Amino acid sequence: MIQPSEFVERWAAVNAQANPATQSRLVRARENQFSACKLPDDGKRFLIEAGLPESCAPFLTFEEVGRGAPRLWDVYSPGQWTPEQKTRVANYLMIGGDGGGEAICLDESANGAVVLVLSETLFSKPSFWSRRSPIMVEHINASVPQLAESLLCYALFMQKVLQLGYSAISDILPSEPCRHLEAELRAIDETAFAKGSFWDSEMADLKRRAK
Repeated sequence: MIQPSEFVERWAAVNAQANPATQSRLVRARENQFSACKLPDDGKRFLIEAGLPESCAPFLTFEEVGRGAPRLWDVYSPGQWTPEQKTRVANYLMIGGDGGGEAICLDESANGAVVLVLSETLFSKPSFWSRRSPIMVEHINASVPQLAESLLCYALFMQKVLQLGYSAISDILPSEPCRHLEAELRAIDETAFAKGSFWDSEMADLKRRAK
């Protein structure tokens, strides 16, 4: 598993190769911000010593790391949450967001796993036709270090794609970098490819465009 110092060094190298307009600093947390959080020590240490990119591909931001991973009710409509609503999301500490406005969180009830909290179904109830509870979260990575290393691999993938004359929004992408990225992401964290997970969906889209 990647260590904080190694990630900082490798992210700096990636930034050095990037266009100045796309360079992204690392956002770190302060040590005292996690004193009351139920997170594994390696995850807390990573956010304090290395941090995560302020913004990066694929359309992710991690500005809330600098705020100490606040509760969702402190970010969205503060003061308007009922006690029942707070209970529903009490396990989630927000560290960032995706391009669709969903919150990227650490799940205290799952040993600090990184998840995407889906606002559309967050407070939904089972329909008349289905007794299944709506899916509230989408798995991203099992830990913060694995998330960081996955983001680093994706950044290197994007550099390769750009070097070959493509872009993040190209309808067609080169197949070999896509295959290499999937192999790297699986090696970092096999749990990231559970059906319906963030990285599983992301790779499905890339492979659909790969020629």
